[in-house]
Amino acid sequence: MPVVVTCPTCGKRLSASRKLAGRSVNCPHCKGVMTIPAAPPAPPPVQKAALVCNECGGSFPVEEVFDQNGTVICRSCYAKGMARSQAGPQEVAPIVSCSGCGQNFHERDLQNVDGAMLCASCIANPMAAIAAVTSATNAASSSRPRTRKKKSPVPTILFYGLTLIIAIAGGAWLVQKHMKELAASQVSANAPQQSPSVVAATLPTIPQTRPAQLTAQEIEYSPRIAELHREAKLDAKDGNFSDAARKYRELFDLASKVPPGERSSAFADDIASAQADQKSLVAHMQGAMANSGTDTGNPSSSDPSMTSVNDDSWEGQHRLEVLDLLQKAEGSASGDKTASFEKYTNLFKFVGDHQNEIKDPSLKQRLAKAHTTLEQLSTVVMASAPKQMAVDSGTMTMPRANMNKGDDEEMPIAPHVATAKDAKQSIAVPIDRTHLIAAAGPLASATTVTLEDGQGTRIKAKITAHDHGLALLEVNPADISGPGLNYFNIAPRFAALTLRCVALPDSDVFAPTPAMIKANDVVPPPAGEGWFVSLKQHPRLAGAPLINSGSEVVGVILCKPNDNRNHLPAVSAQVVRDFLKQNQVALPPTNTDSDPFSIYEASPD
Repeated sequence: MPVVVTCPTCGKRLSASRKLAGRSVNCPHCKGVMTIPAAPPAPPPVQKAALVCNECGGSFPVEEVFDQNGTVICRSCYAKGMARSQAGPQEVAPIVSCSGCGQNFHERDLQNVDGAMLCASCIANPMAAIAAVTSATNAASSSRPRTRKKKSPVPTILFYGLTLIIAIAGGAWLVQKHMKELAASQVSANAPQQSPSVVAATLPTIPQTRPAQLTAQEIEYSPRIAELHREAKLDAKDGNFSDAARKYRELFDLASKVPPGERSSAFADDIASAQADQKSLVAHMQGAMANSGTDTGNPSSSDPSMTSVNDDSWEGQHRLEVLDLLQKAEGSASGDKTASFEKYTNLFKFVGDHQNEIKDPSLKQRLAKAHTTLEQLSTVVMASAPKQMAVDSGTMTMPRANMNKGDDEEMPIAPHVATAKDAKQSIAVPIDRTHLIAAAGPLASATTVTLEDGQGTRIKAKITAHDHGLALLEVNPADISGPGLNYFNIAPRFAALTLRCVALPDSDVFAPTPAMIKANDVVPPPAGEGWFVSLKQHPRLAGAPLINSGSEVVGVILCKPNDNRNHLPAVSAQVVRDFLKQNQVALPPTNTDSDPFSIYEASPD
């Protein structure tokens, strides 16, 4: 605590530390000299008197006790005494013996049953209670104090027992009824079937309820259906009506795998939404065709397969798409030749092997004219940039120009010619830092190849093994910068909701550009070999990897340039694994930085 001192020179009151007691200091105001006196001693603490409570024996200050008729009592004991005085005198319950078992209890713990005082145990045993009541009635003991007669629990026990018996009997009746109905349904199932008219007349209509949640089968198809619906709406918005129509058809084909009667409400709502959007697309296509003066053949907008009325042929189902592609091709003839060539090529890719199924003379004549235009464009485009031509996705045939005269003789169409260079190239897929997998067919008897990636980097590799249509390539680690090749992960087993192919679909004068091609459907590989897949576009080169949504390799394409894109041979990941095991190539750990486009174009030296 500081010491208060007055300056003798200027009279200012100042406070100084106790540590300066006895020392001379200068006043901060007038600079006069003054001596700091010693601090006065602290007063001794006041001792409070302590009194002892006569009830609990505790010591308390005077303000915490009460004087009750000369007796010292603390606050706590005083409060307890007041509570006891307010509660009044405690009633002492008499001790009474149970008439059933003879044990002693407080009177409040017994019940008077027809004059007999019974405990809870005797009441729970009705037979003992009844015996005790009978004996108590006959004894007529007048010495026992009479108490207020309480309600007997026996009627309650009898009531609940009767209720239980009725419930058991009702349950047995329901089980017997259910067994009879089940036997009757089995007999009716084994009986000869009645005609539909009789069944409709005799059996009531039972409404079927749909489950609210997706079933296991619907969960398998719903992601692909949602993806197709989204892509179809985007194609329709961009004016790609034929692509949207194909995606709607694929959507409904996939949805047909779930029977309508077994669909959940959520799945049925999704399909209904897709059907409504597909109807809108058909109406829009019909309007576009009508405005251009094209005969649409009166297709039905209510059919989710876009089928013409009373016509289930390929022409009737795909007429609108053919007309849409044909109209786009004809409209581009006066513009850029390469773009026009691509549109005509897309037209005949879609028609494919179904040209003989087109019976409409007007449409056949337009297709014949389109074929002539395509040949002219092919000559012009190949002469200007022969190396930029893509390889055909399959062999296509087309009736001759006089097809409207009933001549169905076919002639080959090759708008995309497979060059010799393409036939001798393969895609190489890295499977570890120094090894790659390629198709053995295009590499023939070569022992070394040149690999080229998308950046134009070239690497030499040697072929170390052939089997199952595959070739094993090995590169020198010294030729590769960094840790080595950025390899794919090979799937331990086939698992794919969606299937894609990493390919080089276009031959370019510059470095190869990988692209992702979607599969038309996911067909699991059989045990061993003999697997075929269907892609939306031909990969051009063999050796293209098939990957799932996790970018894992589940197969390798072993195609030729003239193979049909809907029937491309392939080998599964299990065959690839066996091939690597035979050649003592161990698979590396999972590559967490795998690039789905890290493929190479392999050319034999």
